[in-house]
Amino acid sequence: MHQPKARPIPHAEVMDRLLEAERQLADLHQEVEHLHRLSTVGTLAAGVVHEINNALTPLLSYAQLAAAAPGDDALGRQVVQKAIAAVDRVTQITDAILGFVRPDALGTPADRVADVGACIDDVFSCMGRSSGCDGVRTVVEAPMGCRVRMRPVALQQVLLNLILNAHHAMAGLGSGTLTIRAECSMWEGGPKRKVRIAVSDTGPGISDDVAPRLFEPFVTSRGGSGGGNGLGLAVCRRLLTEAGGRIWAERAPEGGAMFVMEVWGDGPSDPSAAAA
Repeated sequence: MHQPKARPIPHAEVMDRLLEAERQLADLHQEVEHLHRLSTVGTLAAGVVHEINNALTPLLSYAQLAAAAPGDDALGRQVVQKAIAAVDRVTQITDAILGFVRPDALGTPADRVADVGACIDDVFSCMGRSSGCDGVRTVVEAPMGCRVRMRPVALQQVLLNLILNAHHAMAGLGSGTLTIRAECSMWEGGPKRKVRIAVSDTGPGISDDVAPRLFEPFVTSRGGSGGGNGLGLAVCRRLLTEAGGRIWAERAPEGGAMFVMEVWGDGPSDPSAAAA
């Protein structure tokens, strides 16, 4: 039987279809990124609730004491001070979480510049805890004015994922050290500045069977009910690639895992000029 010839697709129509496919893929990437942020906050929920309780429980005790002694002005002032501190702490946590989970628009070029030190602080606020907790000692070294050409929420997402992975790796050890170190230098072969951020831990390190596939989707070394979905590092790599950067893993000097990212810096090539 004679088969009719397929109609050749005009070049313009092919290009239109490719552009539409690229747009849909970009939308899908943004949706996966946002869903991963929501999933991460779900992982943090227990710690956040615990931290909020820690802020509010002493306030309740002081309020009960003040109610039992209405004429004690000194105690009343102390209750007010405790209330202000507790509300400030809870507001700091909730603002950080809302900023993290809110859908992110690209905005202006200024919206695509992130202060590394501020993002690190925001990550620990989002976690609802200080930079040292759970028996893990935290060392943060980030020079003042160190900024990267990357959406702040994207850098926060990368840092939060790496910090959670480090905490999980050291969870069974009872103690450990998490080190976050940022440094600025000249980009190889050019006048522009690069920023290198390394997140390392003193955990057991990365197994040889997982290492080659570490940044592939759905690859995870976590087991049991607390296992991850294996998307975290894949999302990290995509976010850094989107910003023109890169990320890789290696063995930390202390024997654990170290994740190193490099991304374009923003500002003067001389880091000391940022403080001038």
